[in-house]
Amino acid sequence: MNSVLIPEIRFECPDKWEFLFYIRAFVSYEYVGIAKLSREGEKATLHDIIVVDIELPVFRFFTWPKVRHNHRGKGYGSKLLSAVDDNCTRFAIKVLEGEAAGDLSRLLPWYEDQGFEVLPGNVIRKTFNA
Repeated sequence: MNSVLIPEIRFECPDKWEFLFYIRAFVSYEYVGIAKLSREGEKATLHDIIVVDIELPVFRFFTWPKVRHNHRGKGYGSKLLSAVDDNCTRFAIKVLEGEAAGDLSRLLPWYEDQGFEVLPGNVIRKTFNA
């Protein structure tokens, strides 16, 4: 049986949620992802959940080699979405909705595994008990 060690992940989010809300995820001091949400009453909208996959140039004696920072496939997205759930519960959100975009063959089953309903038009919805 293979096991994957997921390093400790730290989340930063505001103490209040009036309209917009961001949850940023870090491993050590490295930024690994973000979730962007808005709310209207007891309903929240998940606008984005992004796990970092970028190339950055690094200066090294007149050359600019690139270093790839890929945090996908390591469980950070699931942990980030779990933090979204925790904050929805904390702020008495009853319904969380969004629209899945990107690689739908991978994303829609992932959202279902996270407890979301997948509705027509790639809409995802999760209901919380108050």
